[in-house]
Amino acid sequence: MKLRNGRLNSTQFIDENTIRKIGVVPETSRPTRLKIEVWALKEARKRGLNVPEVYDYYIDSDGQEVMIRQYVPGHTLTRSVSLSNSECFQDIGAQMLLLGRTAKKYGWIDPELLEGKDESWELFLRAYTLKYGQRLVDAEIIQDRHLQLLGDAFVKTDLNIGGSYLLHRDIKPTNIIQDLKGDLWILDWENVMFGDPLYDLAIFGNRYGEGVLWNNLVKGYNLQAPLPDRYTLYRAIVFIGVLDFHRKQNLGYAGRRQQFLNLLSRHSLFRA
Repeated sequence: MKLRNGRLNSTQFIDENTIRKIGVVPETSRPTRLKIEVWALKEARKRGLNVPEVYDYYIDSDGQEVMIRQYVPGHTLTRSVSLSNSECFQDIGAQMLLLGRTAKKYGWIDPELLEGKDESWELFLRAYTLKYGQRLVDAEIIQDRHLQLLGDAFVKTDLNIGGSYLLHRDIKPTNIIQDLKGDLWILDWENVMFGDPLYDLAIFGNRYGEGVLWNNLVKGYNLQAPLPDRYTLYRAIVFIGVLDFHRKQNLGYAGRRQQFLNLLSRHSLFRA
């Protein structure tokens, strides 16, 4: 049995068709993250996305979540800007577009009700920005005036998105498998929440830049650049989350902090 250990999970390759994923590190804020992933995989599969089939879910004798799912043989995508790779990201965007109108509420997913916890997308974003942004101010990673600029941007931005999508929140080459027939599969759904699909694009844009791969992902969503102002606000909010993660994990954050400050300084949305 092959084994792969991640930061939060252990993955065991049981046989050529089956994987066992174990939540080895409990999180106070997400005590049932694999339960939510199981639901998300089933929902995505029902909507027509290529995602692994879930065979079982249970809590083991050590109190750890366990998910048994289909193993998809193939290779993960790379960050290379080739024609075939670019077309792959357009396909991924088209798949994610199928997840519209998934729920009536927004934000983090309630593990019992399996719906969002917030009545509006703006309410979720404001609470998220204030909670994690204030931690960064207290740690002197950003300044209070930076948080105020984001607050002012909320007033200028229309966040009425008309309905919530299921967001993956971790779309990246290593979470995309191209199988032996050339079909693309989207893996690792434990970070899902309900909101605006532009938020997923903002996460990808912050992580990999707004180059060829990002543009093809945008096309897959049936959109075109430039995107609305709310996309830029999402990019700033994503940086808040990333910086707080780096703070908690004692990781270097200087580069990400500078990217955040550059975004605030160059975009009119964040000018007084």
